Amino acid sequence: MPPNSAAIAPTTWQGVALGADAELRLYHPDPRAARRLIDQALAELHRLEGIFSLYRDDSALARLNRQGYLADPPADLLRLLGDSLRYSRLTDGAFDPTVQPLWQLYASHFARPGASAQGPSEAAQIGGVHAGEGRGEQGEGGFGVEPARFRFGAGPRVLPVVRLRRLRLGNNAPVGIQTVHLRLDRVPGLLDGQPIVGSLYAHLRQHYGIAPLEATEVYRVASVAPDEAALLDVPAGSPAFVVERTTVDARGPFEFTVSTMRGDRYEIRSTLRS
Repeated sequence: MPPNSAAIAPTTWQGVALGADAELRLYHPDPRAARRLIDQALAELHRLEGIFSLYRDDSALARLNRQGYLADPPADLLRLLGDSLRYSRLTDGAFDPTVQPLWQLYASHFARPGASAQGPSEAAQIGGVHAGEGRGEQGEGGFGVEPARFRFGAGPRVLPVVRLRRLRLGNNAPVGIQTVHLRLDRVPGLLDGQPIVGSLYAHLRQHYGIAPLEATEVYRVASVAPDEAALLDVPAGSPAFVVERTTVDARGPFEFTVSTMRGDRYEIRSTLRS
């Protein structure tokens, strides 16, 4: 700065940036030049917010989280996601670019009166982290899609997966919530493709040649977690069936699904013969 810079009055801007109050203060001997520089900085800020902001519903990142795909993603977003995945691989997942839904889960948990100091339940952390819910008129809601990591089987390896969540309907009323984990290496491009409409297995067969051979299901009785109660239109703690299914094809396990079904709307029937 020149020796008399202390006498220069600052040109300032105050507003909201990145979801918080912000201020720019620029000392420049020419106020018009200072205003021009601030306008240029704000234009770049607004451009970047239009891509990366989690506080703007219309940002590219918010739309990606909401829809599970972008038809024409900005180059800056692709570059950042590519760098993020590279650092995730280099750190064996310690750097996790998918952490935002988990942060939202904890934020919503502790925002509730009387929330447990231990944080969200393990079930909520495994099955409750999601990009969005879909509501349909008949049969099934739409899919909310996001990347994640999951442990298949008893082995120590944690694999990248695509996680899909849908709301199951019966007579236009919610019956259950189904969370599907698909091995990412078996469904390349699923996060970038068109929305899944109709049967998931038909989509996997058509686009990835995956033909299920068998599945193992485990049934247990549980209660509806608070984060799922609103979606199922029941009070938290209501009885539920939890169904865990592992599905394999000729190459091995490719899917692990957890379904939480309303106890008052779901029943299991079986026929036993000698």
